[in-house]
Amino acid sequence: MVSPKFSSGLFEQLGGVSWQLRSNYQGAFQQACSEEAGSNTGASTVEPIEHSLLQVEESRAADATMFQAVSNEMVSHELILIGGGLHGFWEDESRLEWQLWGQICETLGWMHDIRFFDTEVLTTEEAIYASFEEILSSGAEQVLTMDVDHSLSQQLSEGMVLIEVPTLEEMLSDPYAKRSFYQAVLPFISQ
Repeated sequence: MVSPKFSSGLFEQLGGVSWQLRSNYQGAFQQACSEEAGSNTGASTVEPIEHSLLQVEESRAADATMFQAVSNEMVSHELILIGGGLHGFWEDESRLEWQLWGQICETLGWMHDIRFFDTEVLTTEEAIYASFEEILSSGAEQVLTMDVDHSLSQQLSEGMVLIEVPTLEEMLSDPYAKRSFYQAVLPFISQ
């Protein structure tokens, strides 16, 4: 019967600590293992510590590259933001709204692509439908919306997780709005 095993990298991610034998105890441990193996009548052999430590290090290196690939895949998902008036301040360093958004992104670790859809610009059915299709094709599972009453947000709410957040203007004027933003977004960050 094969016993379930998981990598040391996963064990450390879960909060476990990988213990290693100190070098001055290594000889005593090898001697105790060989004495125990000599007392057994079976044909089992004890693997030298150096060889097993080498295997552990190789598996750690493989786990690290696998974890890096998974984390890169997770980061590649885009963040979608829907709101009114976003086009007026987006990437304008002199605007307080953009500075606040930059601080939010830095605090929450959102350094990946962010796509925004300004609901004030989306006035025709064709524009709304094109935006809807673009969001669906992006692969995003959660969408931040500052305009929950807009028809784009209502259409997306049928198949995606829509996270309602206050507008940046509200967050600039009301500290409780910032708090409600973080409380709304926090459960989705830890996933």
